[in-house]
Amino acid sequence: MITLSDANFEAEVGSSSLPVIVDVWGENCGSCRVMEPVLKQISDEREGQIKVCKMNLYDSPQTGLRFNIRALPTFLFFKGGELVARHSGSMSKDGLLRIGGLL
Repeated sequence: MITLSDANFEAEVGSSSLPVIVDVWGENCGSCRVMEPVLKQISDEREGQIKVCKMNLYDSPQTGLRFNIRALPTFLFFKGGELVARHSGSMSKDGLLRIGGLL
């Protein structure tokens, strides 16, 4: 998994030839910790097909404002550098992939 910040967001997400899932999380978020193994599983199983990234909201406030992040965890789904879907809250691996049109 790739760690994103305000500084590298565009380079990693905007120019990716692969679909991208961005996990926006926070250190004090219990649901974020629950979702960590789910994202790791997607990253491992779909390596070379989907780029999975993590971004700490508190370390990347500009990007959080840009995408109007109001709850954690929030998952942002990008294709061709464009935001195509989003979801706030925890859910299953298949649910995440379905929302992002990746299943």
